[in-house]
Amino acid sequence: TWAAGECAAGSVEYSRQARQGDFVWMKADAGSAGTVTMSFDGKEVPCYTNGDGKRDCYASVLPDTQPGNKKLLLKADGKTHVTRTIKIVRRGFPLLPLTLTNDKKALLNGEDRADEIQKIRAALHTESAERLRKSLFELPVKGTIESQFGEKRTVDGKTRPGFHRGLDIGVPEGTLISAPSDGRVVLAGMFTEEGNMVMLDHGQGIVTAYLHLSE
Repeated sequence: TWAAGECAAGSVEYSRQARQGDFVWMKADAGSAGTVTMSFDGKEVPCYTNGDGKRDCYASVLPDTQPGNKKLLLKADGKTHVTRTIKIVRRGFPLLPLTLTNDKKALLNGEDRADEIQKIRAALHTESAERLRKSLFELPVKGTIESQFGEKRTVDGKTRPGFHRGLDIGVPEGTLISAPSDGRVVLAGMFTEEGNMVMLDHGQGIVTAYLHLSE
């Protein structure tokens, strides 16, 4: 443990390999350490104590993360105690050509929605210490997968920056949407690009969002 300032051999579990679009994780017996964090690819995320008394740490691997070996750093009270190497593997993402009306293109190109973006980012960065989810995550609705996470989009033959950050599931209008696990609402309302949207905090840095809702 880290009670004496060092990590015992064999007390750290971690992912050795992850694909673009997946996540990396670490689990460690941090003893009496106060703040424990994990650093990956320039991001530092908090680690949380769960049922087994160990600290769980998770960080997303973005679809545009460069493949190759990267470092996982585990820190206690600001000091690095563990360094491990993880291999990021390339993953193929689809390319989707979009056909948009001029009205839709105007929404993408011209609207000033700084206030909306600020609200969305604040909700996405919710870090509740309590683990609210009590089960494995399930799909919020069963339907046709119409657009994949991580895919690139083109409009008028030009590739748009970034990548699709969600999974589009097509169902008839009015279909009820279920929470995939226990959580609490941290944002709900109408937004320019997202339409009617609800965001749920599941605790310990996991937030899910439901966009393009009829109500």
